[in-house]
Amino acid sequence: CSMADDELAAIRYSVTPINFSGNVKFTPYLDGKVKNHDSNYDEFFWDEDSHKVDLQKGYVCTRTKKTNFTVSTAMRFSFFLKRGTFGYTPEYLFKRFLCGE
Repeated sequence: CSMADDELAAIRYSVTPINFSGNVKFTPYLDGKVKNHDSNYDEFFWDEDSHKVDLQKGYVCTRTKKTNFTVSTAMRFSFFLKRGTFGYTPEYLFKRFLCGE
């Protein structure tokens, strides 16, 4: 989380292959499937309004079932390599409440 913006978060992963040569697959995605186990009897908390995935970014817009409160969540991601180059082939993920690449 950011101290300057309390609605901003960043995640950093580092992968160091040891005795490994092969492909590594990352699937960054947003998951809007929220269940409130205490009061909604395992029902989904949200209805999905929209979602979109584009190159290295995506968003999911959802709305609460009872109060129609809307929440939009977006992501942007990048890959970096210290040495050399790597191949990048996007595979878009579209499912209800999910978006990713």
